[in-house]
Amino acid sequence: DLHENSTFVRGPLFNVVQLPFFFLTGPHRLTARLLVLLSLIASLFYLSRQRGMALPVLMLIPTFLFQYQLFHFSHYAMAEMMCVAAILSSMALYLRYMEKGRGRMCLLGSAIFLFIAYGLKVQYLYAAAILPLATGLRWLYLLSSRQEAARAFRDMGFSILITAGLAFLYLLLWYLPNQTFYDYIMGSETSGRFLGTAGEIWTTIRFNTEHLIWNPGTAVFLSVFLAGLIVVPLLAGASKEKPGPAWVFVLA
Repeated sequence: DLHENSTFVRGPLFNVVQLPFFFLTGPHRLTARLLVLLSLIASLFYLSRQRGMALPVLMLIPTFLFQYQLFHFSHYAMAEMMCVAAILSSMALYLRYMEKGRGRMCLLGSAIFLFIAYGLKVQYLYAAAILPLATGLRWLYLLSSRQEAARAFRDMGFSILITAGLAFLYLLLWYLPNQTFYDYIMGSETSGRFLGTAGEIWTTIRFNTEHLIWNPGTAVFLSVFLAGLIVVPLLAGASKEKPGPAWVFVLA
């Protein structure tokens, strides 16, 4: 039943990416799983090629090998980890832009990869805000230098325009032509998820925290991440350097 196929609505690009490979191999689950895994490997490799990122990526690999959820989701025929791969690729291009101090083609590529992320699954729509926020933080960091701040401000405006243009493209090419179908599916997906009373909301938050967020399989990695949010700025302060706006991608 087409009206029960939520993936078709939520992730148009996920279907488009798989289609040519399915023509070659047939609609096999193994093909879809390999696409997800290879996209993640390719994005990590590309990120590692950026200046100063080889060691962080090398340290990240054991996380994917030993963290249960990440390891298995990287091998599923699902869009989530391919979205992560798109965000990592966007980060790599943004780091290249940061290294040059200019280069709008890098910003354009970064914005396109973020567009791909929520095109693969609309729940990643928040990713659209990453690039404008990162370029906005960079502008604030450079306010002490009038010339560099002016260039950063123009780049921030460019990233906002590109991000808005790509979001409008999604609206124009996908949402509006399929609005009735889209609203039906998303309404079905979200029905009953938003609870009314404070007690129900608190019960849901506590359950999600205990069973999904902070559990034996994630506690160690979340502890390291939270500690890093404190340690990295302290180390940067000791070296008289500020953590760069690329941290916006890490937090995403």
